[in-house]
Amino acid sequence: VYWKGKYYLITCMRGEDQKFRTGVAVSERPQGPFTDCGYIRDADFGQDPAVYVENGKAYLFWGHDRTCFGAELNDDLLSIKKETLVNLRPQLPHVFEGYKT
Repeated sequence: VYWKGKYYLITCMRGEDQKFRTGVAVSERPQGPFTDCGYIRDADFGQDPAVYVENGKAYLFWGHDRTCFGAELNDDLLSIKKETLVNLRPQLPHVFEGYKT
């Protein structure tokens, strides 16, 4: 993701507590090298993360346990704006990963 003059690599990772997290790394160039910035706070169990940028705002979407979430990111891309957190399950009832019916 190109954001405010830098390139950000957004990835799924496991934290020290073994929970899935949404990892962030930053670089001056798209090919790297990237520097680890840690993970996005308040986006617990972040699996299959995606960042969408529009009109000067960055949004994070991620899934966990057959549910999809979305939230606006703060300018540092290292935390979400908690008041914007949305559970998208009602709008996306068929979101799932590795689930057998």
